[in-house]
Amino acid sequence: MKPQSLNLVLEGARPAAPAASGTAQSLERLTAALEHEIVAVRELGEALVQQRSAVAANDVAAVNASVDDVGRLLLAVDGSRRHRVAVVAELGGSPGTSLEEFEPPPGAQGAGAYAAARAALRREAEKAAHEAAVNRTVLRSAVEAGNAFLQALFSSSEDPPPVYKATERQDPPRSPGFILNRRA
Repeated sequence: MKPQSLNLVLEGARPAAPAASGTAQSLERLTAALEHEIVAVRELGEALVQQRSAVAANDVAAVNASVDDVGRLLLAVDGSRRHRVAVVAELGGSPGTSLEEFEPPPGAQGAGAYAAARAALRREAEKAAHEAAVNRTVLRSAVEAGNAFLQALFSSSEDPPPVYKATERQDPPRSPGFILNRRA
C-alpha cells in the first residue's frame, strides 16, 4: 500500500486548487500545502519506527523494504517542501524564507489555520528528527555488534607463531638424484 504522500509524488501532481486570485486563496493554498507536508513527514516518522522494529526483529527483508520506503518518503517530503516554497513565493516571501519568518499579511483571512498548520508541521518534523536520531544510534549499534561477532568468529584466541618450531619442521626425504637425458 502506498502512503498518501507517496501517491502525490508518483502521480507528479498536487491536489487541485482553485485559481489563485488574492491573498486569501493563496493563504489557503499555503495551508493546504502545509497539511500535505505534515502527512508526508508523519509517514516518514512511522516508516522510521517500522525500520527500527525490523532491525530489532533481525528481519532483513523488512529492513530492506523500510529503506526503500524511507527513500520514497524523503522524496515526497522534498516535493511537498518545494511546493510550499513556491506558494510562499506567490504570497510575496522570498524563496529562502522559513515558515517562522513568513507572516501572512495583517488581518488576512485564514491566518489562524495557517499558524496552526505551521505549528503542527514543526511538531511532526521534530518527531521525525527524533526517530531518525534513534534509528541512527540503533543501526550504528547493530553494525558494531555484527563487526564484533565477525571478529570473534574469525579470530583465534592465540596468535599463531610467526615461524615453525624446530620439531615441527620436516626436511624433505633425501633420495638419490636422477639424471635426465637432454636428448630427445
